Order: sequence, then C-alpha cells, then structure tokens
Amino acid sequence: MPSLSTIEPDEPAASAAPLRRHLLTRLAIGLPLLAVAALGFTLTSLHGRESRDFERRATRAPGTVTDLMKEEASFIPHIEVSFQAGARVIVTRAAVADRGAYHLGQVVTVLYDPSEPSHIVLDTDRYNAETPFLFWAAVAVGGLLPIVFGWWWVRRIRRLAERPGTAFAVRATVADLRPRRWNRRRRWVVLHALDAHLPPPAETGGGPSANGPLPVHPIGSYPLMTGVVVDRGVGLPTEAKGSLRPGGLVVARVGDEIAWPRRRLRG
Repeated sequence: MPSLSTIEPDEPAASAAPLRRHLLTRLAIGLPLLAVAALGFTLTSLHGRESRDFERRATRAPGTVTDLMKEEASFIPHIEVSFQAGARVIVTRAAVADRGAYHLGQVVTVLYDPSEPSHIVLDTDRYNAETPFLFWAAVAVGGLLPIVFGWWWVRRIRRLAERPGTAFAVRATVADLRPRRWNRRRRWVVLHALDAHLPPPAETGGGPSANGPLPVHPIGSYPLMTGVVVDRGVGLPTEAKGSLRPGGLVVARVGDEIAWPRRRLRG
C-alpha cells in the first residue's frame, strides 16, 4: 500500500482548507479574548496611575463612619464618613470593598484631595491593581490557549500526513455519529482491520449478520475536522499513518480526500 501522498502544490485548496478553517475558528475564539484582556490591562493601568497620583497629592485626616448606607442600591458599596479638612467639616461618601468590615462610629484614616475635599479614599481601601491584573492575565491566557493549541494540532497532523513512509492498509466506516450524549453529532471515521467482517449498511446498528462471523472490535475512531468532505460508507478502503492505538495520532486518506482528525484516536 503506498504512503499517504503529501499535499502537492495543486492540492492545497481542497486538502488544506479544513486546516485553515480550524485555525480561523481558533483565532475567532482567542482574538476577542485577547482584545478584551488588552483593554482590561489598559484600563487597569490607567486607573492605577490615577490612584497613585491621587495618593501622592492627598492629605491624611482621621475620620468617623457616620452611615453604612445599607439601603443604597449601587453596584459598588459605599459608606458615609465625616472628617475635618482644615476649618471645614466634610461629610461625604467613600467607596469600599466590603461594607461589613466597618461599623458606625469607627475611626478611619481618610485620604482627601485638598483642592476637592469631597473626593476621598479610605486608607484601608486604596486601589490594588494586583487582583484585576491577575484576572486580565487569566483572560489573556484563555485567549492564547485555543490559538496555540490549534496551531500545534494543525502542525502535528500536517507533518504526519506529509511524512514519508509506509501507510497502514485498513478499512473505514464514515458516518454521522454522536458517541456520547454530550458530544455534538458530527461525521466520524471508524477504522477497522483490513480483514474485519463489516455488516452491510442495512445491518449497522442491528448487531451481527445472521450467517456471518461476529464483527470485530474496531481499531478506533476519531471525529473529522470541520470542513472535511468525505462521503459516508462502510468498509471503505483506507490508508492511515500514525499510531493505530487508543490515544494515538492518526491521519487517514479515504478515497481522494485526507480525513483530517479533530482529535486523537478513541478506542
């Protein structure tokens, strides 16, 4: 049996299109997350810079919690604080992370802008950029992973298909399957040994034929990559490269088409 042919210069439109589609899908998933992460990093940096500038010019003063403002309908909790700013007594709101950490009459340290005393920050609730940076870093990693793994997968299966060497002669059943309830119904390639008894299409799903030997257990199966066009059929002559075992990486050619795998061989 000849080896899987490499993708010749006149074939890429038909053979490589599913690979490009696979990469574009991963880019469509990852790039928006990276864009959101970049925006988050930018806003966090700007907010952190503004907070540091405010703290440098702020004046410290002791204050007293006068109202916990539990009835306030706001996404960010606030408390009311009274403090002395020069000759004036200022009563204003301060944003806090946890309203429950304060009680009425509690003495707190207030940082206020001398030019605008109503603009205050409590010393214990100063802006900490570490938490949002970690969050946006996780979002960025979530955007990078599908791109990196998508590129890695396409590179591996393409190199396997183009690698010189002898391919295994097997038979394949191509059908729309949903192996598990949580799987999406898609076209799968099931590989069988060359001498396996395969029931005709009318008997598939109904057990072994009445007079023939029992069907053998398949070598394994894998879902086709989106965009691969392979006709359905039973016992199709196939050549396959790779590791024909559960968890192995396999690329098969069914007819004139390379049946690019979406994942590794499942036993």
